[in-house]
Amino acid sequence: MRIDAGTADAMEALSGERLGAVSTMLGLPAALDPGALVTLDSGLFGTKGEVLTPEGHVSFKCDNGLKKLKKEVTTLYREVTSVEFDGTGPFFRWAFRGPDGGFDLELSNYEGRNGLGARQIFWYDIEEYPVRSELFYRAAGQVVSRSAARSHFDHPSPVSRRIEEAVSAFEASQGLVSESLSRPNPYYLWAGVFDGFCSFLAGSTMACDADAQGWVELFLSLDGFYARILTRFLREIDERSGPSLSREPSILALSDQFDRLSALWYARRIARLHFAEGRLDVQRIREWNSSLLTPRALQAGGKVSIRLRERSMYEEEIRLLGS
Repeated sequence: MRIDAGTADAMEALSGERLGAVSTMLGLPAALDPGALVTLDSGLFGTKGEVLTPEGHVSFKCDNGLKKLKKEVTTLYREVTSVEFDGTGPFFRWAFRGPDGGFDLELSNYEGRNGLGARQIFWYDIEEYPVRSELFYRAAGQVVSRSAARSHFDHPSPVSRRIEEAVSAFEASQGLVSESLSRPNPYYLWAGVFDGFCSFLAGSTMACDADAQGWVELFLSLDGFYARILTRFLREIDERSGPSLSREPSILALSDQFDRLSALWYARRIARLHFAEGRLDVQRIREWNSSLLTPRALQAGGKVSIRLRERSMYEEEIRLLGS
């Protein structure tokens, strides 16, 4: 199930009659609420759709009149035993898996713009993104809180340890991009810290009065974790900024790392919008400088190049967040 820039408008445009038709066709015990996450994609040969019901995720194919069901696959939330996190700057994908299958929940953080692909830029839409990310945050919380995997995210202490272990491994690494054949993902260190940040995000969706303060403290500690990540990444930038940066593979590898740094920024942005701002004085929430995320590999005249930011910008951000 994909949430992108048009999802909120498409949901708002769904009439009560069509929601009722989907409910009846799927045999749901109650009609879908107007705020239910429903996606419909109509084509020449019928409609494909996905629904998050109170009990589970349903994907289906039917006729365009929403009357004749051709195929239906249901995954109950209680059958979800694991949550896998994947993503870079432009998108997040959370995979909810159980013994008999599962489903994905994907959020489009941003797309291409002005002729550039999403991987060639960093972008934040200050007006539209809060609405779109709230749909994702609410949906993720609905699934995680009812899943068999909730015990992995229902207390801040183990999540904090998970982030600490990932950041410590990141700091101690000789190189942030692995060339080992035993590592199918060369960016596994970045994936580790992303997993930690997303684990926090998943846990925050279930925060209640009894443990909210622990989650608030962990949110604030993300500043320090991010400063440590930037410190290690700055060394990587320095090491890759020599003569080798004139070669395309080095440029692309560094660009990919900026992409993954952007994913951490977005995970924290979602937590800020939909968790922290309702629980903290906004003066206590530090702004993470998005200008640091903009270097990307660009092609012009048959050559690939990357324009790096001044070193002082990273040092200042590290000083501000690490203090």
